[in-house]
Amino acid sequence: MKLFRISFPAFVLLFFMVSADLAETTVVIQFHNIRGEEGNMLISMYDAPNQFPYQPKWKYMISKSRLMEQGNRFHIKEVISGKYAIAIFDDENCDTVMQKNFLGIPKEGYGFSNNPKPSIKGAPAFEDCTFAVSEGAENLVEIELQYLFRKPDEEIH
Repeated sequence: MKLFRISFPAFVLLFFMVSADLAETTVVIQFHNIRGEEGNMLISMYDAPNQFPYQPKWKYMISKSRLMEQGNRFHIKEVISGKYAIAIFDDENCDTVMQKNFLGIPKEGYGFSNNPKPSIKGAPAFEDCTFAVSEGAENLVEIELQYLFRKPDEEIH
């Protein structure tokens, strides 16, 4: 029985080559139609249909004021190539709970990758929101936030 042996310098070189590609693979979320400057954006990322939309594999949070300082862009670094979906929730009152009216209709903003249109059926399917991440690249995902109820004198960014 032969064992494959790799020298330590070759292993280190291989490790850094793989790490370099991973480090350069980024998902950049460009937000459009953000209401107001108060609150946080909650970002959920999924890589399987059984997670979507209630059990994200990765969760991120950024204040809306900081997001606006960054040009309404959020960077997720070291992403492995594959298919993903993103859901966004504009937590305007910072309670981490989607506020809904008595009919269950969201009062706060939300959005999904690929920007599927709102439906009375509820959240879109994972397949409607998936996008491919290419290794070693900056992968841009543009998300248009939806607000079903407008506030008087609201400011959109």
